[in-house]
Amino acid sequence: MSKWSSYTYNGYQKCFCIRHFTEHRKELDGRMSEVVQEFNQLHEVLKPQDIVHFLLSRIEELHRMLERPPNIEIVEHDSKSSFIRMIKVMEKSNSGTDSTINQTQAQSRSSIESKLSGI
Repeated sequence: MSKWSSYTYNGYQKCFCIRHFTEHRKELDGRMSEVVQEFNQLHEVLKPQDIVHFLLSRIEELHRMLERPPNIEIVEHDSKSSFIRMIKVMEKSNSGTDSTINQTQAQSRSSIESKLSGI
């Protein structure tokens, strides 16, 4: 082959001399390496197993939240007494002392209502 021979790329339909052919090939190899590297980085970021694991753990967490009995608690930052009374009400309701519960509930209600009306 002479040094002025030319080659044709199938995809380009362009002719290159041997020197430009090798330069162009090196350039394309470099670009392809960059594409492969970007693909690998993207694949690492979006690993299917990690995403599946994250989603499954989030679903399990939501299931646990839904299975808990619904409790409404009003807790004020400056007053823990209302919260403590509510705990006592819950404990007494479990032990079966209804009269004390009703009295404590009334006290708690009035305490909460007075605090809420002052807001």
